Amino acid sequence: MSAQLSRWEVCIGLEIHAQIQSVSKLFSGSSAASKGSLVPNTRVSFFDAALPGTLPTVNEACVQQAIRTAGALQSTIQKHSVFERKHYFYCDLPLGYQITQQRAPIATNGVLNFQVQETQQRVSTNFTSRKEKNAASKVKKNQQIDEWVEKQVRINRIQIEQDSGKSVHTLDATHVDLNRAGTGLMEIVFEPDLRSAAEAGQVLREVQHLLRHIGTCDGNMEDGSMRCDLNVSVRTKPTSENEQIPFGERVEVKNMNSIKNLMRAVEYEMQRQIDVIETTGNRIEKETRTFDAATGMTKRMRTKEGAKDYRFFPEPDLPPLVISSEFVDSALATLPELPEKMKARLSATYGLSAYEASVLVLTPSAVDYFESVCTDASRPHKLVANWVLNDLFSLLKATNTPIDESPVSPARLGELLNLIVSEIISGKIAKELIELMYYEDSRSPLMIVQEKGWMQITDPAELSKICQSVLDDPKNQKNIAAYRGGKAQLFGFFIGHVMKASNGLVHPEKVNGIMKDLLDA
Repeated sequence: MSAQLSRWEVCIGLEIHAQIQSVSKLFSGSSAASKGSLVPNTRVSFFDAALPGTLPTVNEACVQQAIRTAGALQSTIQKHSVFERKHYFYCDLPLGYQITQQRAPIATNGVLNFQVQETQQRVSTNFTSRKEKNAASKVKKNQQIDEWVEKQVRINRIQIEQDSGKSVHTLDATHVDLNRAGTGLMEIVFEPDLRSAAEAGQVLREVQHLLRHIGTCDGNMEDGSMRCDLNVSVRTKPTSENEQIPFGERVEVKNMNSIKNLMRAVEYEMQRQIDVIETTGNRIEKETRTFDAATGMTKRMRTKEGAKDYRFFPEPDLPPLVISSEFVDSALATLPELPEKMKARLSATYGLSAYEASVLVLTPSAVDYFESVCTDASRPHKLVANWVLNDLFSLLKATNTPIDESPVSPARLGELLNLIVSEIISGKIAKELIELMYYEDSRSPLMIVQEKGWMQITDPAELSKICQSVLDDPKNQKNIAAYRGGKAQLFGFFIGHVMKASNGLVHPEKVNGIMKDLLDA
């Protein structure tokens, strides 16, 4: 971070708009299916098109989904909430107003825990020996180490509202598709607790995963079923923990459609606001901007509207939304095991690190896959985690394949791990084997190993014979003398020759012991 940026602190708040997964829309019986592949304006009721005389009726399923989301986000569910009209005029909003919940939402005061990777400065000054001090002198004094840090962000409210239609712009006209108009939305409003682009991106990623996990939104930002408005302000950093510095004027960046672009917009907007303050001395103007993905810049759209501009007032065609304790309990009872509890259970049951558990939980279907492989008690859990998170994930990423469609099923990966545990194959051979299983061969791992002649050599007499042949090679005599003269680092040279002579089939630990005994004899 530059010296300029180090004097400033960015304050970020998110407003996430998530389409509610339901069969019909929020206030009408029209289908809630609104994907771009549908024929435009084929999922539109009279109410969605704002025909005079039509009245809204609340979809109970949408309310249930909002309660489930509030429960998952540790929010206080309000049994009495109110729908209001929020007035603004766009061609894809037929009513001329949006029915929403501003002053009395369905849920308030939530919290989201998340982890973010931060670069920490580590300086080691305490040495117990001269040897440690000399070793440390070869390393940079201020070593940068990436660590996963626990964070928390507060949620101000969760409100139910209706979505607008979609404007499709061409060179000569703007076309309006009302398939999406009236679809139920959950707006999740966060407090400005986030302090970096990385934190903002991770929160959006966590919410996306959570909503998919509990089935209240599909989270597809590329389809517009989940969108995010970004609020950014900057202020000088406090000089002490007790110093209270007020927030700067916030700027809203509308309709972020990807996590990557959200993070880019934070970085750009932070720098822009600092430059304005330091260069001109002027205050930041409260405005609404849009992000241009092609240039990585935000652009002014309009001045930011206030509550007076929207002319909020209670929706006259809808009574207050009153829900019973039984309705709330019934909705919350349908929640699956939540990600936070799942991470804690994986760490406690399988001895996984917080990072390993987080990666599994945040990857769809990965926990089921991992636990399926772990059903055999003879397989060490850390070994399973290592092969799933590293080798298998690498192959899945290379082919852009979800884990539930992996060519290597949990049963077949388990068979491969059994071969490692029983010392039938080495780890080196196992890496070749899993690639063959993934791309080419659907047979059992043992059949492949037997055909390829990949059985690991574990017999001590056979291992001693291979080691002795390496030591008998005239080309290696100088290195043998050097090793016995004190150059212990040459030990790897001999092991490498053993691996080459055996095509990597020797047992690593056993051959290390035998070679050391022969060299030291």
